[in-house]
Amino acid sequence: MMPISKKTHVLNLFADLLSYPREDYKQIAEQCYTSVTGQIKSKLSMFMEYVQEHSLDELQMNYTSIFELNFHIAPYVGYYLFGESYLRSMFLVELSSRFKKNGYYIDKELPDHLAVILKFIALNPTSQLSEELTESALIPALRRIIWSQTKLEDRPTDVSATLAYYILLECLLEYLINKPQEKVLQLTVIDSEIEDKSGIDQWITKKKNKEVK
Repeated sequence: MMPISKKTHVLNLFADLLSYPREDYKQIAEQCYTSVTGQIKSKLSMFMEYVQEHSLDELQMNYTSIFELNFHIAPYVGYYLFGESYLRSMFLVELSSRFKKNGYYIDKELPDHLAVILKFIALNPTSQLSEELTESALIPALRRIIWSQTKLEDRPTDVSATLAYYILLECLLEYLINKPQEKVLQLTVIDSEIEDKSGIDQWITKKKNKEVK
């Protein structure tokens, strides 16, 4: 069996923390905390504080309230790239197809769920699809989720469940940005709703143009 890289390990931990809390949720949080360093570790201590102070039932209830009942912090990458539009539907179809071609199959969640995409990248850290998803889907979506346009003084200061998950997402964003990324061929595209002209943009543009013909 090939050894698991640190990047794979950390991304799997983030994916588990962004999934519905299970019995070993606190242990997963501790593993993630001990696996990161520097500013990320310092920030993640606030998420750890939240996890340690709540029971599993409370963690599960809060997770449902935040991620399933609150559209402001939905864990679906496509929502932040395309909104609730037919373009997101096309993105989901294309993403699912590419996952299957790479031998990655999903049981319950939608293919653009943060945890689903993170698990794929962890399994395929050097693939072009992983690079495209990281640079053109995950990073832009995370920047929108974590109030990138909100002034620091306007953010909540108490370590509530919502703030704890925002901190977790900030830590994930910093981890992805700080990891060295290989260059991906960038192609010129048209009629795009994604600010970053990326490989993912090509999926939607090509499929949309094909349907128009």
